[in-house]
Amino acid sequence: MKGEYRDAQSKQEIDSILGEEVSNDCLIWQNIDGERVVYKIKKLQKSEDGSIVEFRIINYNQDFVKDDPVYVKLAYRGTMFRSTIHALGKSKISLKYPKPLDVKTIELRKFPRISFDPNKECFVTLSFRNFSVGQDDYELNFQLLDISQNGLCLIVSTQNKSLMQDYSYDLYLTHLSNTEISTPIELEKKYIEPFRYRKNGKSVFSLRVGMKLLKKLDKDTMDNFVKENF
Repeated sequence: MKGEYRDAQSKQEIDSILGEEVSNDCLIWQNIDGERVVYKIKKLQKSEDGSIVEFRIINYNQDFVKDDPVYVKLAYRGTMFRSTIHALGKSKISLKYPKPLDVKTIELRKFPRISFDPNKECFVTLSFRNFSVGQDDYELNFQLLDISQNGLCLIVSTQNKSLMQDYSYDLYLTHLSNTEISTPIELEKKYIEPFRYRKNGKSVFSLRVGMKLLKKLDKDTMDNFVKENF
C-alpha cells in the first residue's frame, strides 16, 4: 500500500478504523525477553464507553506481560498502534483505547494534509455570501486545524454552530492568515462534529468543520503559508 504514515487525527477517526472488519493480516504482539511474540487477531470489539478495545486471539498462550506495551497491526490502511494492557484472559486481551498520537495510518489522499496544533492559533478568513436581495456579505476568521490543496478543517466555537448549519450562504476562502487569495475559492461543507482539546491546561469544547475546496489551492500559496506558520 503506497502512501506516507501519519498520526490519527481524532478519536472519531480511530473509532472508524477499529470499526473495520478483521482479516488474516491483523496482528497483535509484544516484545518479551528480546523476542517478538506475535498472534493473529480473530475479532475485536470496542467497549460501550470507548475506553477499552478487546481482542480475541487465535491460539493465545497467555504469555503477554501485563505491564509492558502491546502493538497492533490492522489491515485497514496499514494501521498500527501501541497501547497498554487493561486485562488478560484465556483467549482475549483487552487494551486501553489508543490515543491519536499512538496510532499511525497511511495517508491515501492525493493531496497530503498538513495539521496544526490547536494551541498554535493559525487563522483563515471565510466570506459568507448570500445572493438574496438585501442580504449583505460578511467575513469571519476561523482557527485552522488542518489543510490540503483540496480541503481544510476548522475549529469552530459551539456558539457558531447554527451559522455553520445555515446553508443560505455560499462560503468562500479569501485569506490564509494575512495573505489574500487572488481569486476566492468556494467551499463545500462536508461534516460538522464535536471536538475537544486542551488549552492552557483546560478542556475546550468546540466543533470540527471539514470543508472541500471546489478549486484546488495553488501549491506554492499553500507551501508559503505552511512555512510562515510552522
